[in-house]
Amino acid sequence: MDPAHARRILSTYRLGEAAPPGSELAEALAAAQSDPQLAAWLEDQLRVDRSLRARMRSMPAPPGLRDAILAGRPARPGPWLRSGPAFWAMAASLAVLAGLGAWIFSGRPSRGDASLAIRGSTDAGAFRDAMASMLTEGRYALQIHSPSLPELRRFLSGKSSAAAAPMPPGLEPLESYGCQVLSWEGRKVTLICFSSPSLGIVHLVLTDGALPGRTAGALELAASSGWNTALWEREGRTYLLLARGSDGDLRTLAGG
Repeated sequence: MDPAHARRILSTYRLGEAAPPGSELAEALAAAQSDPQLAAWLEDQLRVDRSLRARMRSMPAPPGLRDAILAGRPARPGPWLRSGPAFWAMAASLAVLAGLGAWIFSGRPSRGDASLAIRGSTDAGAFRDAMASMLTEGRYALQIHSPSLPELRRFLSGKSSAAAAPMPPGLEPLESYGCQVLSWEGRKVTLICFSSPSLGIVHLVLTDGALPGRTAGALELAASSGWNTALWEREGRTYLLLARGSDGDLRTLAGG
């Protein structure tokens, strides 16, 4: 299946949707596994899907909406449609949907820094969980897309010390995808994404200094929000890798 055909099929795919063996959807998903650019495109599509789902779950239903739905709609619209509780419930629902659209599209790549508003503990475990949750829910927007790591380094120059950070050995052969600078609990954090032929999108998160709750020198493997992660320190920085792979895959990527 060529990439253009696969994109048409995957444009209607939703996370968790069953793909019957032999179906076009199964073939398109298989194509995404072997094509890093297609995998990166699909990840962007699913990020919007996850964002919408998370936002919908976090919003309470407008007051009276349940009663308005259960009451049903009369055959002929009456004055209640223009001025009654059902009207205001409907209007509130449309306002929520409009807000969702604005929120999602405002998350497109920009040149400014982003702030990850997660409050609480600031130890290594909280950092890992916050980054994994951010990726799963799609609460990020890459500020630049490029298959060239040197180009990403030039973009980061003057914005983040990660511009000069050594990359984990397992990431060096991979094609970069994009990056973003954000903040977490007062720390500057840099997200760099790579395309892996076997794992799809691999995320690397860097921040200066060590985080509390870590055993110095140890590579810490853990699962969080659907991601397998590896966390360690190197040359005064904390590194966090997140991928849809095994512990062995994470060790290989980290070079440890």
